[in-house]
Amino acid sequence: MCQPGKPGPHGESHTSWRRSPARFHSAQSAWNRLASSTAPSKRWPGRSASSRFPDSAPYVGKLVASKIVDSVLQQLKVSEVAPEPVTLKKPRAREAAGSTTYGINVIGVEDVLVRLARCCTPVPGDDIVGYISLGKGITIHRGDCPNVRALRRNPERFTPVEWEGGGTQSFRVQIALDSWDRPRLLEDVARTFAEHGANIVGYGGTVEDQMARNWYTAEIGDVKALRSLLTALRNVDGVFDARRMTPS
Repeated sequence: MCQPGKPGPHGESHTSWRRSPARFHSAQSAWNRLASSTAPSKRWPGRSASSRFPDSAPYVGKLVASKIVDSVLQQLKVSEVAPEPVTLKKPRAREAAGSTTYGINVIGVEDVLVRLARCCTPVPGDDIVGYISLGKGITIHRGDCPNVRALRRNPERFTPVEWEGGGTQSFRVQIALDSWDRPRLLEDVARTFAEHGANIVGYGGTVEDQMARNWYTAEIGDVKALRSLLTALRNVDGVFDARRMTPS
């Protein structure tokens, strides 16, 4: 402890330090905070810092602030943390089904796993070919699909297939419409799809200079129904053209 008139630990005299009210009150406040941490708290009645922070027991009475901080951090490190819920991605549903579901006959084999190629979306009545996909069964392509030309490099993986009817699965096709943008155009187009038993499952398009270019993904029964639908769409007021979209 400094004696009056003698230099303190920082080169100042004890008297000059006591005569600085701001510094004196600041130091006194810091000491009060340290002293209160050693007393029983309202949160833990009857428990002093030595019981709340076991690591600080040797320093009771001359408790150092850094020691308290270290003890708190230590407790935080070992405290139990509730695990965050993990969201698992649902596996993508396989679109493959038995050949009888699609009404397809794989010549020489009964009811094998088949899937319709997304690139050309064949429907009953289209000329089709079957391609053996490893681990995926037989993929059915349209005969005029551009991808088939590339697959011809492996001719041994092609197998003869044909439509035999009796399928229970609907078929999806994409239809493009070019039309004059006018009020209630979409309403008239949607009504035409419904009148021909075609279910719209996707839609998109743009409008530029009052010209609407839209596309629809619809579920239909076969090529005959598709042709009838296209004819009806072309007769809708303001529609210039309706056609089946193909990869080419």
